[in-house]
Order: sequence, then C-alpha cells, then structure tokens
Amino acid sequence: MGDDQGKVLKVHYDKETDVLYMNIRDGPAYDSEELDDDLRVEYDKKGRIVGIEVLAARRNLGKAMAQEIAQRVKAVAR
Repeated sequence: MGDDQGKVLKVHYDKETDVLYMNIRDGPAYDSEELDDDLRVEYDKKGRIVGIEVLAARRNLGKAMAQEIAQRVKAVAR
C-alpha cells in the first residue's frame, strides 16, 4: 500500500470567522507549524500533512489568486 492511503480532500469554510480548513488526510494531527500569522499546517506522526488552516481566508486567498493571475498574464505577455 502506498503513501496515498488515507488521503482525502475535504474543505470547510466558516464564513462567520472567515476560516478555511482543508483536511488533506484522515487521522489526527500530531504536530502543527505556523507558516505565518494566517496560515497553519498540521502533520500526523509520520510528518505527512493532514490539514491546512487559513485565517482571514477571503483576504489571503483573494491576494494569492490575484498574484497567480498576474504571474500568468506576465508570462503570456512576454
């Protein structure tokens, strides 16, 4: 059995708190890491990502999407 066992992709958005949670793999989180003030990644005992939490999701995801679109437009314009 490969490393893909237990993988899922479930996304939950709480509009009241503007928090997006992506569940990547079934199972409990054993450890977590704050990548910045609004982004936390959770890991299982084997160090595999089980979840990603994005705070202020509307602002952060909108900004990330705008940056990606700008990069693609620049690439096409060259």
